[in-house]
Amino acid sequence: MIIMEASYLKKLTVTGIHKKSEINFNKGLNIITGPSNVGKTCIVKCIDYLTGSSSLPFSPSTHYNTITLEISVDDSLVILSRNLEEDTIIVESTLPSILSGEYYSKNKSKNKEPISNVWLQVFGITPPVTVVKNKNFKTQKLGVRTFINSWIIHENDMNRPTSILLPQMPNQRTAYLSALLYLLYGKDFSEIKKQESAEERKIRHDSVKNYISSKIVQFNEHHNRLAKELDQKSVIDIETEIDQLSEKLHNLRNTLTSTNSKHENLLQQIAKIDSELSEKSVLLNRFNELSSQYQSDFNRLSFIVESHNELANVADSALCPVCNNHINQDSLEHHLDSFSEELTTLISKIETLNKTNTDLQQNISVLLESKTNLEQQKKMISAEIDNILLPDEKKLSYRIQQYKSYIKTKSDIETINRLVENWSQDIDDLENEKNEKVEYLPKDEYPAQFWQYMTKNIQSILAECAFDKASFSRFDRKEFDIMLMNEKKIARYGKGFIAYLNTVVVLALRKIFSQQAQYKPFFYIFDTPLLGLDEGEKNDTPESMQIALFEYFKSSAYEGQLIVIENSRNLPKLNYNDINYIEFTKNHSYGRYGFLNGVDDEQ
Repeated sequence: MIIMEASYLKKLTVTGIHKKSEINFNKGLNIITGPSNVGKTCIVKCIDYLTGSSSLPFSPSTHYNTITLEISVDDSLVILSRNLEEDTIIVESTLPSILSGEYYSKNKSKNKEPISNVWLQVFGITPPVTVVKNKNFKTQKLGVRTFINSWIIHENDMNRPTSILLPQMPNQRTAYLSALLYLLYGKDFSEIKKQESAEERKIRHDSVKNYISSKIVQFNEHHNRLAKELDQKSVIDIETEIDQLSEKLHNLRNTLTSTNSKHENLLQQIAKIDSELSEKSVLLNRFNELSSQYQSDFNRLSFIVESHNELANVADSALCPVCNNHINQDSLEHHLDSFSEELTTLISKIETLNKTNTDLQQNISVLLESKTNLEQQKKMISAEIDNILLPDEKKLSYRIQQYKSYIKTKSDIETINRLVENWSQDIDDLENEKNEKVEYLPKDEYPAQFWQYMTKNIQSILAECAFDKASFSRFDRKEFDIMLMNEKKIARYGKGFIAYLNTVVVLALRKIFSQQAQYKPFFYIFDTPLLGLDEGEKNDTPESMQIALFEYFKSSAYEGQLIVIENSRNLPKLNYNDINYIEFTKNHSYGRYGFLNGVDDEQ
């Protein structure tokens, strides 16, 4: 199986007398940056010029006169060349479906096909294709200029307060919406719904009336059930009682908070006493061990002293039963004095230890008594919390909830009354409905999933771009644009953020085309998505969101070729090593001055 190479814009070349400027593109993300007035926007205008635009991309005074674009399509090459101020475009093609030759930049002339046919075939569409262009079902030929405004986003459109997708001219919007239907779903406009017959109209009317009547009966039964739950109290009386009960509940909760604090404080005091008791218990054990040691020493010394006293009555001529030497009374007296002194010191230590031990035990008794008092207080407070405060809080909360339920029931009844009135009016309107001529409304032809996916994609992209209110956004059917907090973007944001939101809307459409479209224009161009900053507007787009947007550009490159033009002073500081990064320096000393070689800012 042969896998075709992804289609993409490959190279843009501008030539003139002894002059040549070119720029190469990659399949994924391409970022072109630099200061103002270095030809960044000129690149966008050149590509647009080759789709059939009548706006000159640069002045003839630059001495450049020919624009050439190379397009890689299914491993083949299609080259478009157009001279400045001429309507003829030369096409060289190795793609079998596209013939080389001269094409007309506008509508078909006598001898030339429109260049739009080449672009349609590049996108995989076989011309001619017909789309509806107005509410009266009139048709026109599908051309690339019908929808290219959603693929090439010009700088002047970037912060447009209305839909970035819809053409600015109202009379072009129906054709644009029809073109999207064809690109996305291959919509066959020969199958547009016909005029409703009288019989079909009667069947529809009867079905709707029967449905509404059944709903009225159903809601009337619900109304009766709710009415039984109400008494004669007015909502004003109930709201007054709710206010009073809420105040009581507030005061009760303050008391509960204060009581809980006391309870916590008692726990901390008890814990502190337990810690002190533990320390003193360890100290008491040590004192007892020391007392035992002193007692042993006392017994030993007492025995020695008593022994020496006995030996004092023995004659000097007596022999020691151990060493068999004569007993020296002078030596015995010397040793007896030493042992007596040591015994006296020991007795003093024992008395001191006993006193300290007694004091420690008294201290422990005081702590135990304090702990008992604190635990009694804790028990009383716990009982107050569990038996009084918490039950009272529960009762008050329940009463408040009951009253609120009452108010809700009252409101539900009023809602039912309004619904029944509206439905009754709907039946009257239906019976008085005139058989008006059917109009073509292209938005009605879009499946529900289109609107759902646009909203889903917008929310997803905004979330990835660190916008904290992403979930409050949606794609509005009427405006064909993003809505935030159910408001238009211009009602909440300035130019900078509007440009940002417009970029997100186009990216959301791009994702739908990447995932679902039958025909997929494969490139997207954004000229200055951070436009508000470039114009010196107040920065209402957080830096984190600017960085996240360009990170999203990088991560979504698989969805198709993306060319982003941005002023270098606004470009987020990221790693651009893995993309096609082109920078103009506006400096003759280093780098590339601008797109058109030899053309300075002054020109």
